[in-house]
Amino acid sequence: MMNTRIFLINLVVFAAPVFIAPLQAATSLDELLQETRTIRAADVQLAESRAAQFNAASAAEQVRLMNGATAQRDERAAAAKTLADGYSNNEIRINELNTQLRDKANELQIGELFGLARQVATDVASVLRQSLITAQIRPNAGEVNRDIFLRQFSESKSIPSPAELERVWLEIQREMTESGKVARFSTDIVQPNGSKTNAQVVRIGPFTAITGNDYLGYLPTLQSLHVLPRQPPGEIIDAAEQLQNATGDYVLTIVDPARGVLLDQYVERPSFGERIELGGEVGYVIITVGVAGAVAFIFQLIYLIIVRLAVWRQLRDLNRPNRNNPLGRVLLA
Repeated sequence: MMNTRIFLINLVVFAAPVFIAPLQAATSLDELLQETRTIRAADVQLAESRAAQFNAASAAEQVRLMNGATAQRDERAAAAKTLADGYSNNEIRINELNTQLRDKANELQIGELFGLARQVATDVASVLRQSLITAQIRPNAGEVNRDIFLRQFSESKSIPSPAELERVWLEIQREMTESGKVARFSTDIVQPNGSKTNAQVVRIGPFTAITGNDYLGYLPTLQSLHVLPRQPPGEIIDAAEQLQNATGDYVLTIVDPARGVLLDQYVERPSFGERIELGGEVGYVIITVGVAGAVAFIFQLIYLIIVRLAVWRQLRDLNRPNRNNPLGRVLLA
């Protein structure tokens, strides 16, 4: 009888809803442990309170509570079994439908079409990843960036949905359309020191982008434009400034047909001072010898010119030899 009574108390206590205080955000492990202990103590106190209420109830009331808790348990167990059976049946049905879909796709040779779509998506994703246009086009809410979407599409093993196929076509068409446009837009730009600033950008298709008189590159990892740490020489900078301030339909400017590769290589060329530093001690010795040789050459050239003029004057007056030239000294001898 005592065991049955304990069972009844536990059944009523644990079948009833248990209030759990909201767990506040803990700033340390010690605070988290303390909050856990507090909540557990509150649960134990609530269970003891309900057990005391059950013990204080009459025998008829205890039977009623037990029957209610048992019925609630059985009802929820039956509902859980129904949901589990439904979940299993749905999984089986989904697998059957996927098998039918793959078989039907093989019959219609749709698999080859999807394979071609994935191959195209792979090729286009590598282009869009490096494209300046990607810095201007941002995904809609709930969508990933376009190059990421195409990469995920190409790596997916499931049959693509019509919406996914439509977006593949849309991204290809959008890249083609924007490649022929000169666009102005505002976006965040990474400065050489790592900070970000919002600026007005002029983009020439997927080839060149400028802001003010600075040329920009694209960082795929940050999905952002950045100011090139070294800018090209003055005439190219002037072309960028003219493009930035252009108001007409046509303007003479400079475009990198390699989509920034040639510009990156051009600005990486070392300056005269950097070339000297790269030469090190050997370079300094070579420069010193070269300068000394050039100075000696200049002095020797000046000396030969003076001697030649003296000889030329001596030829015009052979009767009066002069020792300031080789011919005069020969005549005097």
